[in-house]
Amino acid sequence: MEIRNKRILVTGCTGFIGKYLIKVLSKHNKIFCLGRKVDNSIQKSNITHINHDLKDKLRANLLPRDLNHIIHLAAITIRNLDKIDMLISDYYRVNTTSTLELLEYGKKVGIDSFIYASTGGVYGYSKDKLTEDSPISPNDFHDITKYNSEMLVNYYSQYFSTTILRYFFPYGPGQTNRLIPSLINKIKAGEPITIYNDGRNPKINPIYISDAVELTKRSILLSGENTVNIAGTEVVSILELSKLIGLLIGKNVKFKYAVEKRITDMIGDITKSLSLLGYTPTISLEKGLKRTIGWYK
Repeated sequence: MEIRNKRILVTGCTGFIGKYLIKVLSKHNKIFCLGRKVDNSIQKSNITHINHDLKDKLRANLLPRDLNHIIHLAAITIRNLDKIDMLISDYYRVNTTSTLELLEYGKKVGIDSFIYASTGGVYGYSKDKLTEDSPISPNDFHDITKYNSEMLVNYYSQYFSTTILRYFFPYGPGQTNRLIPSLINKIKAGEPITIYNDGRNPKINPIYISDAVELTKRSILLSGENTVNIAGTEVVSILELSKLIGLLIGKNVKFKYAVEKRITDMIGDITKSLSLLGYTPTISLEKGLKRTIGWYK
């Protein structure tokens, strides 16, 4: 499915998903990239860079007035608040207040749709597969900010179409400081991987970046108010995932075990995604990991 001749504002376009997404969307559309830094490797005649830090109040005068869609990917993803070099109010401003400002801007200029990048973390851990109607129980402050934004996005569905995408562990070449890159780096370095509850959980279903981008692209043309899980087809425990990475790297994996009853599983049910977006992820976990490990080499 191709999206053509649209004018699209993308925030966080220098981030992991953003880089891949604008590469795909810029083939047939005019893209406006809003970010606190400019990636000089992303230079095309139909890509306009807007240098703006979302810690600051949104400067509407920098944004295009003729716009079809807004895709809001930008966010602070650090979960340990002790490791952030900023005020918690700035964290909230980037992850939530900026969402409100962009929604209000979209209303002002008359956009067709607003796509918001959320996280499966808003559900919290669960013994059951997580559907879009599952109870919400955010794990940490990051997930709280994302769910607060979700509520704002849903409110603005009276003005334009809205879609909330709850991503479950997207991964691939170029990603840093997230689950799968951390596992790869630790295993390469011979560091032990912490396994909870004898390895039974957590179980997850990560999705390779090209599949996540295809689903994101297809969400642009959805109408009405939507919330959709974006996840892979294969369920794996952290123990199994670590062993597979070790096998692909060619290293024995060291483990240390801990008990944490709070931690169960975080598996996104993709039934709605399959029917609404009409696309089944095509990259197997093994193939995706091979590509990711190859990039690190």
